Amino acid sequence: MARKVVGLAAVALLAMAFMAASAKAGSVLPKAPNLDFSSQTTGKGGSQHSGGYVGYTPGLGNDLSITGAPIFQLQEPSDHHTAGCPAGRCSITDGSLNIFTGGCMMGCKGPVGGSESAFFSGQGSSVTITGAIPGLGISSDSTKLLQGYFVNLSNPNGPAVSASLNSAGSKNAKVQGTGGIDGYLMITYIDPTIIQMLGLNGTIGEGYITEMYFNLNFLMNQAGLSTWDGSLTGSDILVVATPEAASLILLGTAFLAAAWFGRRRMHQ
Repeated sequence: MARKVVGLAAVALLAMAFMAASAKAGSVLPKAPNLDFSSQTTGKGGSQHSGGYVGYTPGLGNDLSITGAPIFQLQEPSDHHTAGCPAGRCSITDGSLNIFTGGCMMGCKGPVGGSESAFFSGQGSSVTITGAIPGLGISSDSTKLLQGYFVNLSNPNGPAVSASLNSAGSKNAKVQGTGGIDGYLMITYIDPTIIQMLGLNGTIGEGYITEMYFNLNFLMNQAGLSTWDGSLTGSDILVVATPEAASLILLGTAFLAAAWFGRRRMHQ
């Protein structure tokens, strides 16, 4: 048992090392009012909702994409409550999350033992949330609410995003058919109406994404070409708006991925 704990802790430290530059750059969320976008429905007892499409074809230079994943709620800062947002929960209609990671740099050949750890460049990457927030007076469902892109802080030529992908045939039964990502993100835009209505500081910011997990299938056709596809099981995006010219966001999903890597290595 002690061996398992030590092994898992070591993998978690590796994940933290991957994110260390973010901490040095001050990207840990400051104590300030934050915005919380999530796929959880509003109201007491609201639950997370899966959806959208996760796609990736193993191969050098190919990107992983998440398109049309649902976003249902914006949680206001704890010290601010808008009349149109009961209990501080602003309902988002037709909310959509789209992510593109940039091309794969390492671990791009497909799963070994039913699992794959792939690393992506972040070049040409993006994270975008769109939707309407009637409680804040945002009526168009095509409104861009948040936008940013991935970046590697410590090495501009190194990977900016990592992904853990597990097929139904993974040797580890606990993670079969699941996946997750982590990486750094620079936020470039937050909708000005959100900033104005909630009395925040600026239209860029810093924060992180949690619960960015997938349900996945791994398929191979007769020509020997393989693909991953599935849906997002849930998302939770925390952002602190700032007036600086540029800020960095830490995506906080590395811990689940680290646990998967650790468990897989322990079983090997």
